[in-house]
Amino acid sequence: MVRDGIQLMLSLVGGVDVVALAADGEEAVAAVVAHDPDVVLMDLRMPNCDGATATRRIRAEHPRTQVVVLTTFADDADVLDALRAGARGYLTKDAGV
Repeated sequence: MVRDGIQLMLSLVGGVDVVALAADGEEAVAAVVAHDPDVVLMDLRMPNCDGATATRRIRAEHPRTQVVVLTTFADDADVLDALRAGARGYLTKDAGV
């Protein structure tokens, strides 16, 4: 439901095209391979492959693709892990538009 809501909001922004949605980190990495996006919005806590691990893989294999973490949990350790993995920044899901 959250993914669909974010997709809807982004579809209203001019110049932004949502090319894929992913349910976990493995799907996110595969979507980057398939679509070569400019930016990925990445959740941190996902099944199969967490956001920091997926970010690390994306940045290593596709350095042109930037990653922004969008998460419910702003736990310092998790956010720092994602930033160390190559995320450019983070937003909490309750951040204002």
